Amino acid sequence: MAILVTKGIKIAGVGVHVAILVTKGIKIADMGVHVAILVTKCIKIADMGVHVMILVTKGIKIAGVGVYVAILVTKGIKIADMGVHATILVT
Repeated sequence: MAILVTKGIKIAGVGVHVAILVTKGIKIADMGVHVAILVTKCIKIADMGVHVMILVTKGIKIAGVGVYVAILVTKGIKIADMGVHATILVT
């Protein structure tokens, strides 16, 4: 497990082999894990039981690339789960 924490933003991978990179541009890469948790400004997103590669940009766009999960998050904090077996929690 490799975790980089910047500016009071804590990101934890639970029970998995995970490599997480966090930058000021809020870019996060999650490779070959079952659980990825992103916590930013009271927004908590959890993906469970899926292989996910997640890219987060300043436009708050989240895309699952080459995996079973496709997630789109807009400014209205709307989350769409398309054609996958996944559990998504947003608080």
